[in-house]
Amino acid sequence: MADMQNLVERLERAVGRLEAVSHTSDMHRGYADSPSKAGAAPYVQAFDSLLAGPVAEY
Repeated sequence: MADMQNLVERLERAVGRLEAVSHTSDMHRGYADSPSKAGAAPYVQAFDSLLAGPVAEY
């Protein structure tokens, strides 16, 4: 059981580091917390439309 706790703690630290790096790199690209859909690739826009439309109720 202690091994599982150690693994969970390591995973939490790793995720924290990944989130910090991701947030920092997103800010350098200009994404920050408000991504622009206007500059998104067409397949991303199509997927967003799909999620907002026919499958939204699920």
